[in-house]
Amino acid sequence: MATHEPGHAITPPHPVNNDSTQAVYTSAWTHRADIVYMDHGAFGGVPATVMAAQTAIRRRIEEDPHNFFERSFPAELQRSKEALARFLRCDVAGLVLVPGATHAMNIVIHSQRFQPGDEIVTTDHAYSSVKMALDTVAARDGAIVRVATVPFPSKGDDEVVAAIEAQLSPRTKFAVIDHLPSRSALIFPIARIVSNLEARGIEVLVDGAHAPGMIELDVAAINAPYYVANCHKWMCSPRGIGFIHVRADRHTQLRPLVVARSPHMVNRGAFSPLQHAFDWLGTTDPSAYLSIPAVIEFLETLMPGGYPELVKRNHDIAIKARTLLCETLNIPEPCPEHMIGCMSTMPLPDTIGPQREGMLPLQRRLWDEFRCQMPVYAWPTHPRRVFRISVQAFNFWKQYEWLAEVMKGCLPECFEGIDRPRKPRGPPDANGNGKDGNERSLLPNGGSSGAGGSAGGSTGGSTQNGGSRQNGSAPNGSGPKLNGATLLYPSPRTQSLSTRPSTASTLTSQGCLDPYVSSALSPSSSNTPPQPPPPKHPTAELTDPTIDDLQILSLLRIVSSIPLPSSPRTLPPPPLLFPTAAHKSAGCWTAFHDLETEAARMRYTLGTFPERGVPASCAPVVAALLADCALGADVLAAWPTVAGELRALCRDEGLRLLEQHSRPPTPPADDGALAKSAFSATIIPYATLPASPTTPNLALSLWTAALAAAAHALSTNTTTHLPSFLSIHSFLLDPLSSPSVPPARQLTAFHALLTSFMTDHAPLHPLTPHSWQSVAAQLAAESAWLGIKKLHKVAHVQFVAHQQLTYVYVTLDHLHRAEFSMPARVLELVRELLAAAGELIVGGVCIAPVTVTYCRSLSEDGRKFKTIIDGNNRATALVLLRFLALHYTSASTSTSTPSPSYLARYTTARGLGKKWLTDVTAALHALLACPMTLAAVAAARQSAALTRFARVKKIPALVTEEARFQTVWVAGAGERQGEGVKLLQPVQQTVFSTRGVRVAIPAKGQSHGRSLGYRALPVRW
Repeated sequence: MATHEPGHAITPPHPVNNDSTQAVYTSAWTHRADIVYMDHGAFGGVPATVMAAQTAIRRRIEEDPHNFFERSFPAELQRSKEALARFLRCDVAGLVLVPGATHAMNIVIHSQRFQPGDEIVTTDHAYSSVKMALDTVAARDGAIVRVATVPFPSKGDDEVVAAIEAQLSPRTKFAVIDHLPSRSALIFPIARIVSNLEARGIEVLVDGAHAPGMIELDVAAINAPYYVANCHKWMCSPRGIGFIHVRADRHTQLRPLVVARSPHMVNRGAFSPLQHAFDWLGTTDPSAYLSIPAVIEFLETLMPGGYPELVKRNHDIAIKARTLLCETLNIPEPCPEHMIGCMSTMPLPDTIGPQREGMLPLQRRLWDEFRCQMPVYAWPTHPRRVFRISVQAFNFWKQYEWLAEVMKGCLPECFEGIDRPRKPRGPPDANGNGKDGNERSLLPNGGSSGAGGSAGGSTGGSTQNGGSRQNGSAPNGSGPKLNGATLLYPSPRTQSLSTRPSTASTLTSQGCLDPYVSSALSPSSSNTPPQPPPPKHPTAELTDPTIDDLQILSLLRIVSSIPLPSSPRTLPPPPLLFPTAAHKSAGCWTAFHDLETEAARMRYTLGTFPERGVPASCAPVVAALLADCALGADVLAAWPTVAGELRALCRDEGLRLLEQHSRPPTPPADDGALAKSAFSATIIPYATLPASPTTPNLALSLWTAALAAAAHALSTNTTTHLPSFLSIHSFLLDPLSSPSVPPARQLTAFHALLTSFMTDHAPLHPLTPHSWQSVAAQLAAESAWLGIKKLHKVAHVQFVAHQQLTYVYVTLDHLHRAEFSMPARVLELVRELLAAAGELIVGGVCIAPVTVTYCRSLSEDGRKFKTIIDGNNRATALVLLRFLALHYTSASTSTSTPSPSYLARYTTARGLGKKWLTDVTAALHALLACPMTLAAVAAARQSAALTRFARVKKIPALVTEEARFQTVWVAGAGERQGEGVKLLQPVQQTVFSTRGVRVAIPAKGQSHGRSLGYRALPVRW
C-alpha cells in the first residue's frame, strides 16, 4: 500500500477552495493545509479567536491568581453559565459545568440507586463509555441493563420509539437515551421519547453530546430530568467543557464525584444546591469555562445570518453530500433527511477478512494515501461497517466531490455487477438542474456550483471551473439582473435606479450566489471593454429600492474616492452617506484633504480627537503589535494573534463602563415612574492613551499601517488577510462596541464591491499606492454600511443636495433611547399630528423620520439593538398618542382622565423600560396641565382622528452609524466628567441606551448635526 510522503502526489489531488467568503470560514480554524479534515464530530476544533480569548483569560488569571480565585472567579463563572443557558434555552440554576459529557454521564448514573432486579434501558447506539458506566452501577446494585436494538438504516422516528418501548417493563426504572448518537448520527425524537418514558414513571438521562452547536437546541422544551452534552464538539469550545442540565425537581438528586467546598461564600441563598455542590471542584484551570461567551460570540457572528445560518448551511451541505456519496457508492440513503444534522453515517459493504484491532483498513488507507481524516467504524458489530462525514464551516462542497471520487476508487466492491458508478437523479427540473448524477447543487434555487458537469444542458460562455452557462444569465435562473449579471443580494423587489448608467458596474459571476459552495467571482465573459459609470446624482428618489441599488451607489463613491490631481473632476460627486463632512472648516479640509472620503475622515478623527484613540487598557497590546511591524511583521497577518485578547480587554472595559454609570436604585413614584433627576447625566469616558512627543498616536499609527498593508494586498490581488483590515477598521471606529455588523456579512459585501471595482474600474486607472489606500478605506466603510441587515428592507432613498438619506421602518416598541424629550415640544407635536390625522380620509399620518443607529450590548450576550439618536420628541409623541387612543377606546376608561399608573402598566406590557416610562409620564403630566392640548385630544376623540394612532407599530427612520459622527456633549459643564471631554465616544450612545442602566442624556444634551432635509413618510400599523 502506497504511503504518503513529502513530495508524494495525491491522486486525485486535494480540492482547492477559490471562494473568498469560504476562505474566511476555513481560516477561522488552524488545521494543517495538507490534510482534508472531515471529522469535526470526533474531537471538535477550537477557532483561532477562541484560542486567543482563552489565552487572554489565562494571562489575566496569572496576573493575580489570589484575587482572581478569591474574588473574580464566582462572578465570571456565573456569567459564562448565563451565556450558555441562553444559548441552550434553559434555566441557569439547573446548569452544571463539568470537564465533559462522559464525566457528566458518570455523575448522573452514579447518583442513581437501584433495587435488585430493577431494569435500566439504553440502546445499541449508545456511546461505549455510557454502557460501561451502566454496567458498573448495575453490578453494584444488582440491576439489569437491557439494550434496545434501534434499526440502522432507519425508516423514521416511529421505528426508533418502537425499538425503545419494546424493552420497557414494569421493572424499568432508568433509561439513558441518545439525542444524537455518535455512531449513527441520527437525530432521535428525544422530546417524544422523554415524554413517553416519564409517563411510565421512568427516570430519563439524555446524552446530547453532539447536539449543542449542531442543531438549534432547546433543552427546556425537551424537559428531561437530566440532559448532558459537550461544548467542545460542535460548539467549538476549548476541550474540557461539558454540562449537565438538571430539571428543577431533581436539583437535590445529584452528588458530585469530587466533594469540595462551595465558591459562593457571599449571598449564598442566591445559588441553587447544584451550584454550591458543583461550581468548585478544586484549583483547576477555569479558562475553558470562562471562554464560553467568546465561543458563543464566534458561533453567532461567523456568518451573516448568525448561528441559525451556520446550522442550516452545515445541514444543507451534509444532506447534499450524503446524496452524492450514496449515489456514487451505490448504497441506499440510510434515513429520512429530518434525522440528519450536520453529520451523516452511511453503511458500507461488509469488511473482508477477520476482525482487527485499531483503525479499519479503509480508514488507514484514506489517511496514508490521501491525507483524509474521516472515521470508518466496525458497527454495530464486525463485519458490518459504516463511515461518517462531518460538515463544519471550514468544509466546502468540492471536498465532498473529491471524497466521492476517492471512495469510488477505494471501494470497487460497491460496483460489482453495475455498469455505471452513479444512479441518475431523475428528470430535470424547470431550470434543467438534476439532469444527470454529476450535477450537485447547493445554490439557493438549484443552480450549479460551477465545478464540473453541465448546467442542465445550457450552452454559452464557459465558467471559471469548467461548467457552462448561457452567456449573460445566471445558472440558477433567478435574482435581480443588471446588464445580464446576477447581483450579490437577490431580492424579490425589482425597483431600480431610474437613471442607472448603462455601464454601471455589477457583479458578473458564474451564478455564485451561495458563499458556501461556489468558487470566487469571475470576470464577465463579454468582449466589450468595461467603462466606468459617470459619478452623478440619480435624478429621482427611490421608492422601495433593492439592496442592489444601494450597492451601486456605494460603488460610485468608491470610484469617486480615487484622487485625480492631474485631471480635476468635471462631474458632480455621487451622493454621500449621511453624516457628511461639508460643515468642517476649510483648515480641516486643507490638512486632511477630502473629508468626504473614508481615508481622510479616519485620519481626521484619529488624529484630532484624543477621545477616539485606543483604550488605555489595550495600548500595551497595540504597541507591541506595532513594534513587531516595525521589525518587518505584516500587521494584517499578525492581527488575528492579538484580536482575541483585544476583544476580551474591550469587553472588560465595557462592563466597567456599565458599572461606573450605574447608580443606586431610586424608589419610584406612586405611578411607577422615576423622576428624570433619578437618572445620571454624567458622561464617563473610557481612558485613552494620549499622544505626546515620546508616545505615538497608537490609533493613527495602527490605521496607517493597516491601510498601507491593505492597499498593497489589493494592488497585488492578495485577499488572504483583508478580513484583518476590516477588523482593524471596525476596532478603531468604536473599540468597545465593535463590530457594528457581523464580520461575515461585511466581508461578503466587501468582496462583492471589490470584484466589481476590479472588473470594471481598476483597469481604467493606473492607481498609485495612495489611490489604493483611498479605495481600501472606502471599501471598508461601504461594506460596513451594506452589512447592516435592515438595509434589505429599505423603504425610501432620498437625495438632498450632496447627501444620501436611507429610510427604513422600525418597530416603535423595539427602540431604545439615550436622551429625554422636551415635554413642551412633545405637546406641540401631539397637536400637529392630531390635526393632520383629522384631515386624512385613508392612510397613515406622515411624520419626519427619526434617526436611529445600531448598538451592540456591552453585556455578555452582545445583542444588537436600535436606538434613537435624533427624533426623541416625535417618538414620545407617538407613544403618548397611541396610549391615549387605547385608553379612550377601552370600555373601563373611556370616560376617565388618563392615569399615569395605567401608563406605567401600558409601558411595562410593551417592554419599553423605565426611561421610556419616565419620559412619557412627564409628557402626560404636561398634557394634563395644558388646556390647549386637552381640547385637541377631546376634539380628536369626537372625530375619530385619535383612533388612527391606536395601531401604530412601525415608524420611518433614517439609518446611520454612530461611529461616523463626532457627537458633541452640550449639557452643563458641571455635569461633565473630566476636563478633557470634547465629544462623546461612540460607546456612550450604547451605555446611555442600555435598558436597566439608570443614565439618560437631558433633552438637547447632545449634538449630532442633522441632515439637510427629510422626506415625511407615513407611520405603519
